[in-house]
Amino acid sequence: MNPHVEEAAIAAGLAATAQGADVARKVYARLEFVAALLRASLGTEEGSRLVWREGERIRIQALHHTVTIGRDAGCEVVLPSPRVSRRHVVIEVREGEFLLRDLGSANGTCVNGGVVPDSGRVLADGDVIDVAGVPVVFFRAQ
Repeated sequence: MNPHVEEAAIAAGLAATAQGADVARKVYARLEFVAALLRASLGTEEGSRLVWREGERIRIQALHHTVTIGRDAGCEVVLPSPRVSRRHVVIEVREGEFLLRDLGSANGTCVNGGVVPDSGRVLADGDVIDVAGVPVVFFRAQ
């Protein structure tokens, strides 16, 4: 990890600890997520991937083929939130591009704050996919 990032993380953790255990837990959980994002982005020579939080756990899904995201256990990426549709979105691998399409979900899908059109959206490295309030980060292989 970059030494300046590490120093900032330690400082943030210490400041949060001084404010109490609840604040410290929240800050450390976010720092853990940021660290996982950094590790995932640095490891993209191994392939494209998705990163998201599930409770206290960090999840990473490699993208070598079409991936469906939803609440249903049959999806490759299962997001247990009640706001997520059973089959919410699909990411299709087409000629080296990653096309995200909403599957008619009840609560919609956004990428970097913009609503995904019916025709879909090609993902770029670092895009944040909002799946009914659950952020999923896309990292493209280098």
